[in-house]
Amino acid sequence: MPPDARLAHARALFDLDPATAVDAFIDLNGDLDPNAVAAKVFDAIVNRDEVVTDKVTDEVTAQSARYLTHAVGLDRRRITRRVHDLTLRALVRRYRSGDRSALIGYVGDAGRDLKTGEPLYDTCIAADLCERVGAVEVAIRVHCDRGDHDAALALATATSDDLALAKSVLDHLADHRRSGSRFGVTRRDIWRKIAAGVVARGFGVQVTEADVVEAAEALRKYEETFGNGGGEGEAADGDGEVDEEESKADPKLGTSRRAAEAYAVSRACGASSSYKDPVVRKRVVDRIVSLVEESDGELGVDDVLPLFPDFRSISREWRDAVLNDLAARD
Repeated sequence: MPPDARLAHARALFDLDPATAVDAFIDLNGDLDPNAVAAKVFDAIVNRDEVVTDKVTDEVTAQSARYLTHAVGLDRRRITRRVHDLTLRALVRRYRSGDRSALIGYVGDAGRDLKTGEPLYDTCIAADLCERVGAVEVAIRVHCDRGDHDAALALATATSDDLALAKSVLDHLADHRRSGSRFGVTRRDIWRKIAAGVVARGFGVQVTEADVVEAAEALRKYEETFGNGGGEGEAADGDGEVDEEESKADPKLGTSRRAAEAYAVSRACGASSSYKDPVVRKRVVDRIVSLVEESDGELGVDDVLPLFPDFRSISREWRDAVLNDLAARD
């Protein structure tokens, strides 16, 4: 039977017996274009919206995923972006059904360019789908692949108070640098954001983008009135000297994005009732001091003090941490 005729009957065969059909597709791989088979047979199946609710539908999804992963494994660069996206969708469905390893393996290896390591699927779609099915670790990796480390950290901290997920962003950043990818993000940036999240959660507050914009406007007005000599605009650094890469202004805010984020956290914490509780405050300070020590020099006390409302007055909770930080710099 000519390849065109086989392809014409492929969907009908799959509907009759998915497992037997996939076996045949794989055996006839030299005669059938995987991209054409995917479009003819699996596009409509994988892209439908209903949730897997029965064994028959689950078997259809499983066999779809089996063929698509086989096709990608043959020659991932010859497979089109559309088929890579179909593969991702099929594996997301399998993840929801309990088969989690296939999606993790695809996002981490099979779905990447062998030379560059860059994803061959649509990372925006992937991040959204993975979040929907609760594949948090996979979604964090995809966000990092997109260069959206803020989204990765936000997802990590919203999922668990355990910082292991948040720290995994540091590992992904290291992977990107080894592969030559650059997003203009430093390890220190990530550590600072982790610290900001720890402080906010410790005092039971949430900081939104609107809060950051409002804080940036307050800093701008302060700088216009009093200048930048030790004013709030330097709050994130303490010494007012930052690397050129770190001090880039956000055009939407008109001032240092990092300073605005720190000030937004500081304002929110200062307004919370828990900040007035010395027991809570000491617990948060202790955790932040431990984070500074764990960062192996990436974070200094001057990075985290601006996250607290009264950071200019060194309280009893901070005295030892400041002295230790100064000693480490000598």
